[in-house]
Amino acid sequence: MNNEIHETKTETATKKENKPKKSYPFRTKRQILEQLETDDTFLVECLGILYQRQTTDEQETKETKYRNHRGFMSSHAVNGTRLAEKMLSGEEWMPEEWDKVRGIVCRYGKQLAAHFRAETLVNNPELAAQSACFFKPQPQS
Repeated sequence: MNNEIHETKTETATKKENKPKKSYPFRTKRQILEQLETDDTFLVECLGILYQRQTTDEQETKETKYRNHRGFMSSHAVNGTRLAEKMLSGEEWMPEEWDKVRGIVCRYGKQLAAHFRAETLVNNPELAAQSACFFKPQPQS
């Protein structure tokens, strides 16, 4: 009996080795969060992305009006918008503002991953077929 189990485990291991690996073609949430911790240029870029994902009226009022999973959540809308606008006007951030930006932006790994995935697909549409195995089909409404 032990030989049968051993043979089965060996066969299973061999099948796994021969099976082609599916390589995820996009930046992962983890990779994005790791880069945010160490790369200030990327941090600024991501704050800008979150700001741009806010609707125009949310930007103007510095508040979150829609639950659309885009841009800042309501608790970050005022400070995120203020810091993004300060950056866009060319003003320097104070050291404590860098900490605040990092604290805000690092909360949006999932949204940033979705943004970068969509951006990659626009620039490289053939990845859609390659990456289909990683996503569940969305129900039709």
